[in-house]
Amino acid sequence: MAKRKQNTNGDESPKERIFHTTDRGHTIEIKAVPPFLLDRMNRAVPVPKAPTYTAITAGGENEIHPHDETTISTDEEKQAWANYQLALENAAQLENENMMKVLIMEGIEVDMSGEQFETWKEKQEYYGLEIPKNKFDLKIYYVETEILSSLADLGEIMYKVMSQSGVAKEVAEQALDSFQAGIQRIADSETPVEIGELEA
Repeated sequence: MAKRKQNTNGDESPKERIFHTTDRGHTIEIKAVPPFLLDRMNRAVPVPKAPTYTAITAGGENEIHPHDETTISTDEEKQAWANYQLALENAAQLENENMMKVLIMEGIEVDMSGEQFETWKEKQEYYGLEIPKNKFDLKIYYVETEILSSLADLGEIMYKVMSQSGVAKEVAEQALDSFQAGIQRIADSETPVEIGELEA
């Protein structure tokens, strides 16, 4: 079993600190995310259930099966399938939002005490924007409106956070692709459609 490097005093050497400079010129420190936090948050998002249909077996018994694109035919089934697809998109969006929260809260360290931060707050007031009072919401709002400037920047930070957290390269790349695709879908959606609107 490999041993960690030790310094001259016999103590374990600290993990190398990783920094990232964003497209806007801000330098942030990359931190490891608690390994099971993301998984727990994603499992907290309810998985939508597919609409079902009843089939009669050769023995005359009823069997319930989930619908897929090949089994829907009536208007009612098409409506239920559309609602299901929307529920899947909403669940994926919520998972992306959860990942974003963990990424910002646990994965990066930013200075929120200096002159730069105070200038940012003054700008928000000048723009007529309300600054969150909750310290966690404040950090997320600050990072989203000042530190980050592009999906590419966000993706690079996310990849570094996952690498720092010990996630395998292949897994990190798959998660990054999925996350960026989900964020892009949100960005491309000009008018979100609610489930109730489909039922109207």
